Amino acid sequence: MFRKNLFRRGMAALMSLMLIAAAPIVSHAATNIDNRVIISDTHPWLFLSGGDGESLETYQRTNLFKPARLERAAANIHNLKNDIAEATGAQFILMIVPGKESIYSEYMPADIPVMDNEGRTMQFIRYMHEHYPDVEIVYPYEEMMQAKEEYPGKVLYLESDNHWNFIGSFVGTRALLTRISLLTGASYQPEHREFVETGHSGGIDLASMMGLQGDYWSTMYQTPAREYTILEETKDPATGDVIRHAAASEAGMRAEVPVNLYFIGDSFRHMMSQYLFEWAAKTTVVNRFYFNPDDMIAEKPNVVVYEMTDRHLGELTSLPGYNTAALN
Repeated sequence: MFRKNLFRRGMAALMSLMLIAAAPIVSHAATNIDNRVIISDTHPWLFLSGGDGESLETYQRTNLFKPARLERAAANIHNLKNDIAEATGAQFILMIVPGKESIYSEYMPADIPVMDNEGRTMQFIRYMHEHYPDVEIVYPYEEMMQAKEEYPGKVLYLESDNHWNFIGSFVGTRALLTRISLLTGASYQPEHREFVETGHSGGIDLASMMGLQGDYWSTMYQTPAREYTILEETKDPATGDVIRHAAASEAGMRAEVPVNLYFIGDSFRHMMSQYLFEWAAKTTVVNRFYFNPDDMIAEKPNVVVYEMTDRHLGELTSLPGYNTAALN
């Protein structure tokens, strides 16, 4: 059964934003790094270096799990998967989103050293395969690398932001839906979509943090949306962030195997939502800091996805809404 806790949902997300905003800029010219942002030698690329997860450490492969924390994180996901299956009968997938640094390492400053090891993400995935092979994991690194050739002249991540764009999120969602179809028998044919460049956007994420909105920008793309109906949308009154929204797709409802998807994710979920909404009979997308097992059970999903970007994998030792007793 799911364990209760006194975690104040959203507080961890708010604290993370506060840490980023409060961190002073201390320039390190040799590597173009301050303690928040890495400035690439290739304009306008910026990368997150600190304040929200472990982006730089993950890229440099200096943050391998220690044995006790590795087992705790792995067992935590396995227990969550089992609890979800017991409560709802749903299939469970852990989705790990590759960091921008790993997909576009060619734009990272060459003098930032990288350790000769497998890195924390692959360490965790290998451990899960060896000890908990019943947990399905989607880590679309290879798909993202192949998509760089599929979409020549375009990019998959926002150049001056640490998130993927609508092309990258489509590629990641495509990998996820392919796995869901294999698990459930639901119909899904991986497809190629065309994207049109719509201009540039400045003043988002990393560029804003550095006060470089006028000098650094991100390329924006669009693809025609397919029909779906928004059922509800809930925002955090303090931040304005959409923390829970749900949609239904008539095409998904007519499918031979309708999928009722409950998606728990971090900020990378936002650009995935459109594609999830288009395909599944019903999709509920929830900010992971607001995860409530009772809400999930009430939705009666047949697929549950827990998504997290690789820089936050160390946080799997305690999951908001599920358990919060962090390992010392």
